[in-house]
Amino acid sequence: MQGKPRKQEFPLYLLTGLILGIVLGLVYAWRLSPVEVIDTVPASMSEEHKDEFRLLTANAFMTNGDPHRAMARLALLEDASMISSVEDQTQRLLSIGENIDDTRAMATMLEAIEVFGNVAMVNELPTSESALATEDEYGAYEETENAPQATAELTSSSPEVVVTENLPTQIPATPIVPTNQPTATKVPTITPSPTAVPAYSLQSFEMVCDATIDTPLIQVIIQKPTGEQVPGVPIMVIWDEGDNVFYTGLKPSIGLGYADYEMTPGVSYDLHLVEGGEGVVNLTPQTCEKNDGSSYWSGWMVIFRKE
Repeated sequence: MQGKPRKQEFPLYLLTGLILGIVLGLVYAWRLSPVEVIDTVPASMSEEHKDEFRLLTANAFMTNGDPHRAMARLALLEDASMISSVEDQTQRLLSIGENIDDTRAMATMLEAIEVFGNVAMVNELPTSESALATEDEYGAYEETENAPQATAELTSSSPEVVVTENLPTQIPATPIVPTNQPTATKVPTITPSPTAVPAYSLQSFEMVCDATIDTPLIQVIIQKPTGEQVPGVPIMVIWDEGDNVFYTGLKPSIGLGYADYEMTPGVSYDLHLVEGGEGVVNLTPQTCEKNDGSSYWSGWMVIFRKE
């Protein structure tokens, strides 16, 4: 006669081994070989954190005003083009238009490193944060004479361009009309459709002859009805072989509502604001003449006002 089968009991040694393994693993991880926290290099950060790094650098620049120190910090990101990366982020901030202080800081830093930054200088900058502790190492980098210093002021009492004595050399107080060609006539304008409600209206445009400008520029100023300048306004420029969008506010030392675009002689450009309104067509560099008989290219000044 067979007896009743014996009930199998849980093997306690397995539970004991599991608990012992966990305890030994914790001891090894916490005591014998703990995880070492190592600071990562800025170049290995994500794009989001790189944007935060550039913004912190810009805010620091607004405090110390040292472009060499800002460039040294930005060099730690090892971007293919330091200036292009800062400009792209600044344009993104301008298009969003949420924090004007951050946008102004980025634009101001961008303008400074455009003046001081060249390929040779960037390659020689220190690549470690320890090198930022002293300022003597940057003594070889001297401020150039081309750094923009002046600001432009516009009044709202007249649609014509009113320039104060503080205006930079890019915007002459009285445009010089060359004597060897007729005075510039009104340029045909782009008229919006009757149903469109333009955000900005074209106030004035005129040809500018300034021998101190190396390249012909389309200079644009966007202002409110009160005369205050408006940053972050996208401007579309079109020519036969392409088009481009640039923004006001990238050169705050000249004006928050100022922007310029370099023209190529012999090319005709059409200009209008992305948000709508009148535009200007057939803007092309004209020949201006110096007193000594030599010639140079003119630019154009275009002013829009917010409705």
